[in-house]
Amino acid sequence: MTTIELKKQLIEQISKVDDVSHLEAIKTLLDTKMVRGTIILSDEQRAELKAAQLEAENGAVYTDEEVDKEIRAWLRAK
Repeated sequence: MTTIELKKQLIEQISKVDDVSHLEAIKTLLDTKMVRGTIILSDEQRAELKAAQLEAENGAVYTDEEVDKEIRAWLRAK
């Protein structure tokens, strides 16, 4: 299959997708480019990573045990 044929096939398949979460996942894949093993991030992706890093540095994190406890409580409430 040639590159042009593959692009046409992908465009056709994407045009049939109605689920927003699937389209967002496809967009994320397309936005993240690999160049010689290096990931090129968009400005939005860099901002999200920086925000997460600042949260972690400020102690705004949960341990695995805390998350497990919250999930168990949430599941019992259902």
